[in-house]
Amino acid sequence: MRLHYLEQIPEEKVSFVLEVLQGIQEVDSTAHINEKEEAYNRLESMRKRVELDLDYETELAEYRNVRYGYESDDRH
Repeated sequence: MRLHYLEQIPEEKVSFVLEVLQGIQEVDSTAHINEKEEAYNRLESMRKRVELDLDYETELAEYRNVRYGYESDDRH
């Protein structure tokens, strides 16, 4: 049924209708991008900076002790 309406459009108006449809498509894709940006910005606003002073050697030794049951110096 909608195709019937398109067939009735005079030839000189077809380019105008196509321009309108392209404009609608651009607005729709822009809205989709804006939604993604807003979601990203919300996530970024929830993100917190944590200052940690980690001693990686100690952390690794503790992990190995828990995981394998030995201290890092006991392996040799």
